[in-house]
Amino acid sequence: MDVYDYYVKVRKKIPFRTSLRKEQLIYDFCSLVAENFKNHKNVGFYADKLNITTTYLSAIMNERCGISAKEFLSIYIVLEVKSLLRDSRLNIQEIAILTNFPSQSTLNRFFRQRTGMTLSQYRKHIFPT
Repeated sequence: MDVYDYYVKVRKKIPFRTSLRKEQLIYDFCSLVAENFKNHKNVGFYADKLNITTTYLSAIMNERCGISAKEFLSIYIVLEVKSLLRDSRLNIQEIAILTNFPSQSTLNRFFRQRTGMTLSQYRKHIFPT
């Protein structure tokens, strides 16, 4: 739900131009990300599935949404991780496994680079003691 809200917020800022093909590609890309983000964190995978180049995918995402395909993928993953962090029954190692990161430290580094917080800091922010 957070991803959809983000898309709607960004979409309102971009003037609408009719191009059903581009809109369909964006919809398909977003759907593929939702289905495959755990196993495929590279934009090339999604571009191949859509039979387009990574350059074209990023160009239409920039044109329509104001962010690149890589940026969207990162935002989606961060939002999914944040959602899992809200479940206090899951420890960070389990979240790394659920999101298919090679290690807890790799997930923590990815998360910190995009949010400015470690996983533990974010969790403490959600659940203050």
